[in-house]
Amino acid sequence: MTRAVLVLCVLALSACPGPCPKTLTLGTGSSHFEPVVDGQDLPMQFGGQGGRHVWGGVRATGVPNTGTLNFTLSDSTNTTIASRQLELGLFTSTQGIECGWELAGQTVVFNGFNDPSMLVGSKARLTVSFSSPDDALSAHADVVLR
Repeated sequence: MTRAVLVLCVLALSACPGPCPKTLTLGTGSSHFEPVVDGQDLPMQFGGQGGRHVWGGVRATGVPNTGTLNFTLSDSTNTTIASRQLELGLFTSTQGIECGWELAGQTVVFNGFNDPSMLVGSKARLTVSFSSPDDALSAHADVVLR
């Protein structure tokens, strides 16, 4: 009996996939995650309080859905023009993502601009950074503001 249990345990363990790779994918989207790629247009949005923002999102695998996320949008001189920091927790979705999670609809708010519309057509870099006690990952894309 002990031998049979041992064989079943070995077979069960060999069928398990290995650990998930640690990945972080930058995205956008107000209600669902949409990956962002280099050269993509990134529309600026009007917020309910009169400010402007872009939508930020992220998909991660192999890391916990607890920790800190930082979104930054930098201009061609590497000056931060919009940002958002948040502590992760219940806001992430794991639906349909193998060993991972995603988050969309994060407002990356323009900092101190009286008129962000002057940035339309300019190139910028959108970056997301994730950190937890055990992990630190980041991803970015060069975008065109619209």
